[in-house]
Amino acid sequence: MKKRICLFSLYHPQGKVASYVLYLLSELASVSERIIFISNGALEASGKQAVCQYTDEIIERENMGFDGGAYKDVLLSYLHCDLSAYDELILCNDTFWGPFQALDTIFSEMERRGGDVWGFSFHQNGYDELLGSFFLVFAKNVISDERFYRYFDDCVDATTTYMPSINVTFESGLFDFLTRVCQYRYLSYTDIKNIHIYEDPYHAMVVGGMPLCKRRAIRQHYDRSTLLAILSWIRVHSTYDIGLILEDLRENFQMDFREDEVPAKPDVDRSKIRFLYCTDATPAEIAQFVAEARQVYIWGAGIVGGRTYWRYTRGNPKFQGFLVTKPEEAGRQFLGQDVFHYEACNLENCHIIVGLNQEHTEEVRTLLGSRPNTLYLFDPA
Repeated sequence: MKKRICLFSLYHPQGKVASYVLYLLSELASVSERIIFISNGALEASGKQAVCQYTDEIIERENMGFDGGAYKDVLLSYLHCDLSAYDELILCNDTFWGPFQALDTIFSEMERRGGDVWGFSFHQNGYDELLGSFFLVFAKNVISDERFYRYFDDCVDATTTYMPSINVTFESGLFDFLTRVCQYRYLSYTDIKNIHIYEDPYHAMVVGGMPLCKRRAIRQHYDRSTLLAILSWIRVHSTYDIGLILEDLRENFQMDFREDEVPAKPDVDRSKIRFLYCTDATPAEIAQFVAEARQVYIWGAGIVGGRTYWRYTRGNPKFQGFLVTKPEEAGRQFLGQDVFHYEACNLENCHIIVGLNQEHTEEVRTLLGSRPNTLYLFDPA
């Protein structure tokens, strides 16, 4: 077996370690020589004792920086950028149930395929692309590259409490840096065909082959019949104990299910697959728009706007800052750049990229009307 080191990141507001987490740790232990367990916040004594079954390296840190910040602190300050003793690095967090297949089998398959960095799911948003950062594996050539650590040092904020900052810099930004800038080869274990793993976790598993289910999908888009179908599919097609999920639903989601409620056969309309949105503007169009501008703003200081900035305008002196619709959202910085209320700026001769989701794009379209030198990532609905 390759020598692997795993950094595992957990956050629980009460410092608990759920049974599904312990199962995940047991699977990680089957493929890893060393696990470093990082908790964003203090752990309960019982949780810490349970984790000690799999590692005695437990780091408790302040709840900031999310998983990307936790990894940065350990890579740079605890491990001192030295993974020379290892063949691979695993970064994994506690945001999913699973895996519903044995990890050693998955790793054997990915070793056969090759590649420099891999994850469980690959998504294309039109304007950018990424591997899901909840589980990433890096080969020796990557973890031996000083640029890997320099990226964390320069770009990942281990103190932020604003999720879009980590989403942009750690999830999409790190992928873009390693694959587009450094030219490392990436692979995805599954081909989920851009099925939305949060809005349609059932089809991501059944059609796309995802060997896990993101917990946030249930929290944000709860539907009792779909959840029962997910549990049924897991029980039929996996040896995974659905009792681990039922326990988590009861204790952390306040949802009480009995195992005898789970149907013997999943019952979900397979024709109603929900896909990840994809922008109408292409990377080439965005790059050309920026090239033609004298000054450019991005309207939107969230994930879409941040990712657009990071890939297309970061470091470009033409970039003037982020625009927001509500005055109370201005007067701060995002990704080291100023955020302005749109009425406070002279936008007459500037180019604007509207970097918002589809819903909020329509709101801005009504404000800007037929303004020239404006690029909407989404066409009119």
